[in-house]
Amino acid sequence: MPDNNSIIPNNTALPAVTPYCPSEIVEIFNDFLAQTKMGTKVVYVSGIFLKTGKQSYYGVYYDTLKDQNSDQELSVSIPQNLRDELDNGSLVTLGGTIFRRPGNRGNIQLGLKVTRVETLQQQAVSEEDMKRAELRAAKTQKGFKNVDSVLENILMRGERPKVALIFAESSITMADFDAGKHAAEASMDFTEYRVNFASSSALCDCLDEVDGSGYDLVALVRGGGSGIEHLDDLDVIEKVVSLNTPLICAVGHVEEKLFLKLVSDKVAPTPNGLGQWFSDIAEKVTKTRQDSIAVITKQVEAQFKERLEVQAKQNKELQEKLSALTKQAEASQKQSAEASKKLTEQHAADNKKLQEQLSEANNKNGELNKTLQEQNKVHTEQMTALNKTLEEFKKSSSEQAKEQNKSLQELQKSNGDLMRKNSELSASLSKATAEAAELRSKSGGPWALTIVLGVAVAILLILLMVK
Repeated sequence: MPDNNSIIPNNTALPAVTPYCPSEIVEIFNDFLAQTKMGTKVVYVSGIFLKTGKQSYYGVYYDTLKDQNSDQELSVSIPQNLRDELDNGSLVTLGGTIFRRPGNRGNIQLGLKVTRVETLQQQAVSEEDMKRAELRAAKTQKGFKNVDSVLENILMRGERPKVALIFAESSITMADFDAGKHAAEASMDFTEYRVNFASSSALCDCLDEVDGSGYDLVALVRGGGSGIEHLDDLDVIEKVVSLNTPLICAVGHVEEKLFLKLVSDKVAPTPNGLGQWFSDIAEKVTKTRQDSIAVITKQVEAQFKERLEVQAKQNKELQEKLSALTKQAEASQKQSAEASKKLTEQHAADNKKLQEQLSEANNKNGELNKTLQEQNKVHTEQMTALNKTLEEFKKSSSEQAKEQNKSLQELQKSNGDLMRKNSELSASLSKATAEAAELRSKSGGPWALTIVLGVAVAILLILLMVK
């Protein structure tokens, strides 16, 4: 459960103390025990030897020596060769030196480093007792839950703890228990289950059910009397050890010894005492919360007063800054008005100049439009004359084309006649050439050849002239 210091604001002065951390506290007491030199003397211890060590560490096992007349146990470190001489569950006397081993839960474990063994009685405990011892060791290794802290923490957070109450099937109403429970119902939610405690399987099934139902606590509630021994069945003990939900045992009377109580996270002396415990826890947390609220309220009031003083000082400073800013704003407003006036006058002058420029531009634009219209008119007249000339040219070109076609046809006809005449002349030339060759062969003189060639040249010249 968180203490009041956990909710005190950081600015609250704490007492000038030097706190120790848990490891320092354990070390201080460990050093104190070392000064007694208990580990320098050989001591002899009798008890029931239980082989609880699962494996050896460099040839050494860590087993358990159980008190013959109580539930107290002592861890023993024993070499394997000595361990082999002993039977599990035998009553023995072990000799050796005491060793210390600081734990991580604020405890300092004492143990015996065995160097000598002697068996006093074979099989002093039953297999069932050894199984119970193993289950107790398993629960010790798993760890016992602080039920008070679990319940107080939930209540301090302003939440409602959910508690499962498992009653014997034939249990009668217990007025004292109900009175305490009713006093706590304002801040806790209780759910009752009924089961036959004489049936180990039925009780184990019920424990399984509540363990998986999200409860914050489970309580076994039963009065004393016959049949209570069924709660020490190995199946029930094993199931209780395996629970994840913290378990409270409120079974029987104070003088009734049950192994179940040794593996439960909390033991209530009687069912009536359990009801009173619920009531006390609820009342304690309510008072703590109220005290905490009162402390917080006082601190908040002091802080609120301090903040009011700070705010008043800040408001005064802000008023002074606001006054200075107001004067600056008035000066700025005056400067802004003068600048606005100058800007307005400048704007009016610029508008006037712009209007004059715009008027001049409009005049020039009118003259330009007039000139453009005249140019468009001249261009239109020129295009009309050009189109007319183009039509006449097309007409003249068409007539010329017709005349040229006619002349071409006549020229082609004349050319045909000339080609025919040329063919006739070529034939005549060939004939004349042949006759000249014949004449030359007959006459044998050059004059005849000359005459023939002259005639041929004449004919060619005539042909060329005709072409």
